[in-house]
Amino acid sequence: MAKLAPGVELSETLVLIDLSPGPGGGRKATWNTERQLIADFLRSLPTSERIALYGFNESLERLADFTRDRELIEKVVAGLELRGTNTRIATYARDAVGILGQDQTAILKNLIVITDGEEEGERDVSDVTAAAIEQGVTVSALGMLWRPVGDPVNGAGMDYLSLLSEGTQGIAQAVQLRRADMANDELQSFVAGIGNALKGSGLIVPEGTPVETDITVTLQRPVPGGGAAMEAETLRVRFVPAELRHQPAVQDSGAPQAWYAGLIDGTWLGIPKLWLLIGGGVILLLLALIVAVVMSRSSGSELEEQEGLGDDGDGEEPSLPAGTPPVSPQPALAYVLREDTGERLAVRSSRATLGRSASSDLVIGDDSVSRLHAEIREQSDGHFVLTDAGSLNGTKLNDKKLTAASPLRAGDVITLGAVKLRFSQA
Repeated sequence: MAKLAPGVELSETLVLIDLSPGPGGGRKATWNTERQLIADFLRSLPTSERIALYGFNESLERLADFTRDRELIEKVVAGLELRGTNTRIATYARDAVGILGQDQTAILKNLIVITDGEEEGERDVSDVTAAAIEQGVTVSALGMLWRPVGDPVNGAGMDYLSLLSEGTQGIAQAVQLRRADMANDELQSFVAGIGNALKGSGLIVPEGTPVETDITVTLQRPVPGGGAAMEAETLRVRFVPAELRHQPAVQDSGAPQAWYAGLIDGTWLGIPKLWLLIGGGVILLLLALIVAVVMSRSSGSELEEQEGLGDDGDGEEPSLPAGTPPVSPQPALAYVLREDTGERLAVRSSRATLGRSASSDLVIGDDSVSRLHAEIREQSDGHFVLTDAGSLNGTKLNDKKLTAASPLRAGDVITLGAVKLRFSQA
């Protein structure tokens, strides 16, 4: 692999360890086993990678800042003890995402959350995943389950940790601490999954002589109303390396010099002549534009005066030339009223997309709304249906989450993230 530029790291990992003792101190019985497994996991990470350790319970504690010193890391882990009372997983996972997001030196940013998954705070886990996706942080969760195998609390905890990593390219893995024969295998499964992150990142480190090339990328995007169906979109761009974009043209010293070379070569008062010529040309162009605008306004005023002489006083606008078709917007088929702002948006096509992206038919400006969030479609009988387009925060109709296309009626309330829209037909 080629060397990275100075000051740039390929990957950095922040490990966030739950230090709460669990209800009635129940976690303490398996803590020595868990602490040993944590140490084994940290040894599995590449020695070239910088690691930071943070602990949490009802507060967040920095245990070791980003370092490659594995002896220091092992010493810190060996001295960890359970303490505190409550477990606030989402709150401090969100803070850890923020710490990684502020780091501009790493290309790949990894957050590993080690906990039993029993949340005792009130923050929504979706806040963590949304922030991680926005800041390019991969979140993985290692569920250290200290209760007996089969306890329903374990299942609930792993469901929570799966939500924590969902959509961030991370993984969630359970480790049954009371089953030593299972625990090591489950840890190795987690290590293998983390090791595949770099392979699956699509990261290309350039090396060799820079050349121009075409780069083709195939994207998978959700099909509106198609549930989990995806469609491929191919993008192709011409890539010109920075070295080539800034290379000066090579002149043949033996070729005859052009007649204008004396005008652009050298400097005048310390300023390159070429810059002076370009600046003069820009000034002349601006002057020409100003003159053209002034003349255009003058001509327009004269034309208005001439038209005013023939005005019969009825206040009507001048008619278009004969044969010019009138321009009018597509009539609205239906409307949605945004309840928080009072904005009224018109549905003008039989298939109208709703989302945060400017390319949506109905643009809903709010961070809780996905770029492509939902779709309103008119059926052959004139009725409308609403479908979710695979959005992050989901779509609700009259406070019920959509799982399939649902009929829309006048007065229905559509919820996209935190935004409520009231539907009405034209």
